[in-house]
Amino acid sequence: MREVRPRTATTFQTASIALLRDQAATALAAPAASLTPDQRTKIRNLAVSLSELGNILLLQEDPQCLPHLQEALDLTPAADHQTRGITENQLGNIYSTIGDTRQALRHYQQAIQHHEARGDVAAAGLTRHDIALLLAGDGRISDALHYARAARHNYQQAGAARDAAEAEQLIADLEQRNG
Repeated sequence: MREVRPRTATTFQTASIALLRDQAATALAAPAASLTPDQRTKIRNLAVSLSELGNILLLQEDPQCLPHLQEALDLTPAADHQTRGITENQLGNIYSTIGDTRQALRHYQQAIQHHEARGDVAAAGLTRHDIALLLAGDGRISDALHYARAARHNYQQAGAARDAAEAEQLIADLEQRNG
C-alpha cells in the first residue's frame, strides 16, 4: 500500500471540499426547515469533508485546522450530538494546546452537553478529566478538583474502573498541590 503524504492529503481534501461546496450551494442557501433529504446529505458530506481536512491539518499541528473544524460544527445538525460532542472536544483540545483556557473551557463544556444528551457518561467523564487538567495547568486547583471528582463519578457510572483509578490519582495529586 502506498503511503499518503500530508501535503497530498491536504490538496486532495481541499479539492474535495470545493466540489462538495458547489454541490451543496443550493442547500446551503435554503432555510433548514425546507431541506430535502438529498440536500441534507449534501450538507453532511461537506461537513464531513471539512472535518477530515481539519483533522489532517490538526495532525500536522497547523492552526488552519480551526476554521475547518468550526465550519464543520456549524454545518452539523443540532441534533447530531455525537458529531458535535466529538468536534467540540477537539476544539477544546486545540485551544488548550495553544493556551487559550477560556475558549478551551467553553468548547469542553459544550462537548459535555452533547455527551450527556446522548447519555454517554464515559465521554462526559473524559471531557471533565480534560477540563481538570486544563484548570490545574492554569493554577486553578480548586476548580480542577471539582472537575476531577465529577470525572471520577462519570467513570464509575460507566463502569470504567481504569479511568476512575486515573481520575482518583489526579484527585490525589491535586489535593496534595492544594495543601
